[in-house]
Amino acid sequence: MLQWQEVDPTATYPSERYRAVSGEHEYRIFNDPEERHGEGLAWILGVREVREGAVPKHVHYKHVHYGAYRIADWAKRAAELWEGSAD
Repeated sequence: MLQWQEVDPTATYPSERYRAVSGEHEYRIFNDPEERHGEGLAWILGVREVREGAVPKHVHYKHVHYGAYRIADWAKRAAELWEGSAD
């Protein structure tokens, strides 16, 4: 089960609202009140792979999933399924 952190309760896209990290993946949920990603799809889940680089404090990010959802809980559920730890 992912442990979600509420980064900023009033944040809107492109700033993240929720964040969770597990293993080599980072999950970020954004709120887009303008629904630019589809009608009724105000919540965006971004998943990226995080790998430590050879240089100290250098991190590489690779986006591996991007999806839009109607409510934040659906985006969180999708992240759980992506992680493979859904109940």
